[in-house]
Amino acid sequence: MLDQLLKLGFSDEEARVYLAALELGETSVSRIAQKSEIERTTTYSHIASLKKRGLMTLSRRGKKQVYIAENPRKLRAELAEKGKLIEAVLPQLLSITNALDKKPTVRFFDSKEGIYDTYRETLEYAGTPMRMWMSSPWYEDEKFWRDFYMPTRIEKKIPLFAIVPKTDESQPFVKDDQSSLRQTRMTEGHDIVADIVLYGKRSIAIISYTESTALVIESDKLFQTLLFIFKSHWEALGKN
Repeated sequence: MLDQLLKLGFSDEEARVYLAALELGETSVSRIAQKSEIERTTTYSHIASLKKRGLMTLSRRGKKQVYIAENPRKLRAELAEKGKLIEAVLPQLLSITNALDKKPTVRFFDSKEGIYDTYRETLEYAGTPMRMWMSSPWYEDEKFWRDFYMPTRIEKKIPLFAIVPKTDESQPFVKDDQSSLRQTRMTEGHDIVADIVLYGKRSIAIISYTESTALVIESDKLFQTLLFIFKSHWEALGKN
């Protein structure tokens, strides 16, 4: 539970104070401090922070002050409000980014998780065609590809144009093209040993799955050049 609250923007001690107050109900600062194992003076500070977020209230019972943790559903409302704020400010932030000179950038990843992050990034451009030289039509982690990547790509209406080596395993892959929002053409030989993905308007991912290595390049000129090479290769293969 603590880890989840940390991901929602709580500090470690703030989360412990909130959880302690939830469990105790109407209670005093001293009891919250004792249960959360945080010094009383520090507990006051975290209670003040939670009050600002609308997650803790102060009440009186006779001469005593008691503190009450608010219903956790308020977290949902807080997140919804933040979501609206992000949607409001995002166009302005993007306009600042677009105003900058788009110099080429290069990012390097050397882990399987880095590779997955790279493939997830290719799904950020809804409705924009993706081109890909594929080293193989199948990968070892079927849960990622079958349960997440392909359904998400289809949901976001990202058509895939794929060039794959012509092998026995390519045949059933090609048969699924229509249901997979994909067009596939096969090339003779087995010289494609890494994936090259052209996605968005200027992004290139070069991925060696077996070596757990990925290189992501953002460049208008390199993208346009590789796109021309891909289209030429695609036309040369014809429908097979």
